[in-house]
Amino acid sequence: MSRHCKALLVLAVVTAVSLGSGPERRSAAGRTPRSGAELAAALAAAETEVKLACAPLLNWDLPLDAAKLATVGTARALGKLPFAPVVPSFGLAPQVVQVSDPARVVAADRSVAFVYRFPTGPDFPTNGRVLVKESTATMTNETLRATAADPAGSAAVKFRMIRVGSTPALLTTSSGAGRVQFVRDGVEYDVTGPAVSPAEVQRLAALVR
Repeated sequence: MSRHCKALLVLAVVTAVSLGSGPERRSAAGRTPRSGAELAAALAAAETEVKLACAPLLNWDLPLDAAKLATVGTARALGKLPFAPVVPSFGLAPQVVQVSDPARVVAADRSVAFVYRFPTGPDFPTNGRVLVKESTATMTNETLRATAADPAGSAAVKFRMIRVGSTPALLTTSSGAGRVQFVRDGVEYDVTGPAVSPAEVQRLAALVR
């Protein structure tokens, strides 16, 4: 993420903490403290909006900071990941596999990223890149539901709950592109791309199993 986008993310987080999501609520004593779930939802929505806004600036070929190149077979050992990576069943091999550098990233924050490049065609008319990021979960199903029910940020970014198989998931759409996030067995999955449609990203998310 560029310095500009990191600055936007900090600003969005500060705004979310200050205002929370949805209309401000007040009691006789002043502002009502926001619950932990509401604050988590506001932070998640703020992060998502900044990431989508900065999508054109993201290095989609090497999306992780402080990372090493790996292979499907070496990812867990090389990154000393605290979870077993799930390789998506997309029918083609990832173009790039990145893992957090364990010398620079603490265990709880480590991730693996699978970068795919699909051929352009009806499903990917302009850009076939798809990113699947897996990390130790920092969100819960409750956080995802709260984000969909009471999102913070621009009206141009839409949130709604869907299902990936039997798992609740959050679908985010902005400028025609989609992103699916879900939590399974303590691992957070994030499937997106610079130009992947909401329908196609849902189909791909279902293949992360």
